Amino acid sequence: MLNRNLENLIYHNTVKKTVYKTSVSIIGLQEKVNKLILKKSVLENIIEIIKSRYPIEACGILLGKISGEKAFALKAIEINNILGSTKSFWIDEKEWMDKILKAKKQGLEYLGLFHSHYRDSVIPSMNDMERMIECPEEIWLILSYSPPEKIKYAAWRLDEKGLGLFKIDITIE
Repeated sequence: MLNRNLENLIYHNTVKKTVYKTSVSIIGLQEKVNKLILKKSVLENIIEIIKSRYPIEACGILLGKISGEKAFALKAIEINNILGSTKSFWIDEKEWMDKILKAKKQGLEYLGLFHSHYRDSVIPSMNDMERMIECPEEIWLILSYSPPEKIKYAAWRLDEKGLGLFKIDITIE
């Protein structure tokens, strides 16, 4: 079983040759999560981000709390898509880590990522699936947006071995 408790996470930024070390857990109990409770204001914030970046894929992190099999998304923070592409995204790992650690200090847990698809699909692409394997239990909230169509969304995760793709139920509160 993969060790999802990253107690001595070492992040190495190969561009600047800088090592960041932390003793906080970033990914915890996601392998048990089968339901995402998304605050309406968080969803509205994500939609604003996606519309403002269209047709570029927008991306960011989901933060909140995990209780049993439920993840409560209380906040979403945009992260720059350094590819600036309409077909894929890539995040700066330092920006990702910095935002997670800042949220951790505020008492929030890292739940996973959100990103947009410009096409009419909320199913993870092959690129998405490859990226999901890096942290299999994290939640991936995918939203499709293609004006004037309305936004569709779905949440996904892989099992702890990275073998099975699961759709997670979403409740908006």
